Amino acid sequence: MTVVFKVFESLLPSLGTTLTIIGYSIIATFVMGFLFSLIHFSRSKVISKIYFGFISVMRATPVLLLLMLVFYGFPLLFSFFGLNIESWPKNLFAIIAIALENSAYFSENLRSSYVSIPQSQYDACAALQLNRFQALRRIIGPQVFFAALPNIGNTLITVVKNSAYVYVIGITDLYQQAQITAQASFGKNQLTVFIVLSIFYWITCVLIQELIEWFGSKKKWGGVR
Repeated sequence: MTVVFKVFESLLPSLGTTLTIIGYSIIATFVMGFLFSLIHFSRSKVISKIYFGFISVMRATPVLLLLMLVFYGFPLLFSFFGLNIESWPKNLFAIIAIALENSAYFSENLRSSYVSIPQSQYDACAALQLNRFQALRRIIGPQVFFAALPNIGNTLITVVKNSAYVYVIGITDLYQQAQITAQASFGKNQLTVFIVLSIFYWITCVLIQELIEWFGSKKKWGGVR
């Protein structure tokens, strides 16, 4: 147990970095995913094709590669517009890359839930003379959200796991610190280090799953409120 506590103590300084990246990546994933899902419902065929092109690229790009592309590619891209973003914190590049990756899945979660809503719900909105915004906010939106919850939970868990890759752009997160700790003991405590690390990720994912289930228990199909 003494070794475990020493390992935990060595990982603790990097815990804040990992939690910060996870937290902001989740927020950015929600915001970007919601906006992308709205773009999909545009009546413009060009915009719709751009949406599906973005989804296709993000789903096909490994997060490790995307981290490298964002970290090295964004400064070059922005330089064409006269903007210098090389001084941005590495954490920000990591959050953008993780959010881009997972917002594609999040938007698809919402889209698939939206198309699963039966036509009778839309007919009911029309019968109640609700406009499009009112129908979405009071009838359709809540059903879409709760129907998508299980898949949203999976996406958030993926965000947690993707955060372990940020070391590739030089961020000393929990995973990178675990590697440093393992190397410092010349591999002697390597197994213990990575068991402690896996327990952290497991606990984080369990908390997310519990939160999703709590939200799911709050659903009410009581009609218009």
